[in-house]
Amino acid sequence: AMLKQNELYIFRIGIKSNPMVTPTFNRWIVQLAGEASEPIEGMTLWAFTQTSVEPITTARDRTLAGEVRTQNPLKFRLRPFNTIAQNGEIHAVAPEGFQWVHEPSKACTTEIEELPYT
Repeated sequence: AMLKQNELYIFRIGIKSNPMVTPTFNRWIVQLAGEASEPIEGMTLWAFTQTSVEPITTARDRTLAGEVRTQNPLKFRLRPFNTIAQNGEIHAVAPEGFQWVHEPSKACTTEIEELPYT
């Protein structure tokens, strides 16, 4: 197909994978026949921004063999880029070696608090 001068075109190209975070320099360039566009502003990844994970306490207790291990709650802070429906789900994956405190159904007990927009 031929692209005509001064006509507007839309390209839809599949992306195999996204980076883990939105790049600091998030610009795209289109090149054709040795010429290039000005950098085009990229999109914010549709995930979360302003993310952090903080322990509520770093206290440690010696756990004897066969006893219940010390539980250290975590505070996840995040700003979703898109609205999450009331019955939506968030799945968190911990690094190897961590174990979640959970119900027999594998559901975790959580508390959620909406913070002021900053």
